[in-house]
Amino acid sequence: MGKIIEEKGGKWGKSGKKVGKKKKNIKNVEIKRKKKKKCKLEKKKIGKKEKKKDEKN
Repeated sequence: MGKIIEEKGGKWGKSGKKVGKKKKNIKNVEIKRKKKKKCKLEKKKIGKKEKKKDEKN
């Protein structure tokens, strides 16, 4: 559920609604989302490498 709320926050910022009063907060949310996405990609890459090693063995 937490992820969905964060995504909505980003969409609100892009659409131009709710901006102005909380510009700083929206920027922080977007930065946090980017960091989380990078972590997920790194984990996926590591998982694929491990699977390839298992197949060779």
